[in-house]
Amino acid sequence: MNKYLIALVILVILISAAATGYLLFKSNMQNRTAQNQAGQNSQNVSSIKSNNQVIPAETVTLTSAGFNPQTLTIKAGERVVWLNNSGVVGTVNSDNYPTNLLYPFLNFGQFDNDSSFSTIFTKPGTYTYYNYLSQNQSQRGTIIVN
Repeated sequence: MNKYLIALVILVILISAAATGYLLFKSNMQNRTAQNQAGQNSQNVSSIKSNNQVIPAETVTLTSAGFNPQTLTIKAGERVVWLNNSGVVGTVNSDNYPTNLLYPFLNFGQFDNDSSFSTIFTKPGTYTYYNYLSQNQSQRGTIIVN
């Protein structure tokens, strides 16, 4: 009888662990879906409101062919949103390869397909970046801030 009780307890623990794992997996997938939808929606955003102030936004899309547009000119204080529509994981990293130290605030690292991120450019200048995961030279970009 004792062996059956131990086996039953082990079975209940295994079932509980499997159910917990399933619920965690399902929750993670729902969060990723929401993040992906937010990334897709950001493509259509022309401005973002922050602290009751409207911040204009421009979008750069990473495709399998590279960043589009490859060069973007904006005004200081504008936001740039990068959207990954390449079908694979991509990166945005500051020049110069391999240290990426020219513009450290542009070292966003990897972002999944159908996801996005953004930054506000506050100072005039020319900022260059590239997709660290690609050998394709067209997967380079420039932001010119006036």
